[in-house]
Amino acid sequence: MPLVATSRIIVLHLTKYGESGLIVHAIDRDCGRTSLFLKGAGRGRNASATALLHPLSVHQAVTVTSTAGSLPYLREYTPCRTLASLRTDIVKSSIALFISEILYRSIHESDADTQLFDWLEDAIVMLDALDEGAANFHLWFLTGLAVRTGFRPEDNYSPERPLFDPQAARFVEAGPWRDATDLFSEAHSLLLHQSLSLQPAEFMALRLASTTRRSFADLMIRYLSWHWGIQPQIKSLDVLHAVFN
Repeated sequence: MPLVATSRIIVLHLTKYGESGLIVHAIDRDCGRTSLFLKGAGRGRNASATALLHPLSVHQAVTVTSTAGSLPYLREYTPCRTLASLRTDIVKSSIALFISEILYRSIHESDADTQLFDWLEDAIVMLDALDEGAANFHLWFLTGLAVRTGFRPEDNYSPERPLFDPQAARFVEAGPWRDATDLFSEAHSLLLHQSLSLQPAEFMALRLASTTRRSFADLMIRYLSWHWGIQPQIKSLDVLHAVFN
């Protein structure tokens, strides 16, 4: 007998399937990373309803899993959050696309992580509600994601330890004896320390050059890649920084 379940999902990516089907790649609060089949996505009422399945949209979903081993079927979905500005503000929608790609390419575990899901949902709501400072949000998010996935950098920053070592995940002393090839610069190290120590609103208010945002995002993606053991190619980062420029 098919199993019917109700849960909350965060949409990451859509893949077209056949003439009118979609595969909805998402994070499910109760079962972790999942892929759901949506029938008739390009026809009738579903054609407009699928616009609600935008990157980082949060839904109450009813799924049906058969015993045949096929993908679960997404029978119903209802938005849990309005998230109006994620669809209408080009900066926020570009950030949402970037974050959803990071999650899509990095989170592959099927086991549920309710704490991670709840943090992600709170972060999505925060992004949607921002009046200003959204340009720094993805930097704050990348640091937070490192913390929530078990790779929190040790915040031992000080004037004596001004450089971040991503392999050791801690700040270290400068010196001629140290190979600085893989170390963050002093400016990037300070920014990492600020992302760990400041309140979100304080971090969003920092005035940063677009080149600093881009280089820090690249460094944090590299840091996460080292510790996750993957090398994700994040295509939307170029789009995001083109919007900022």
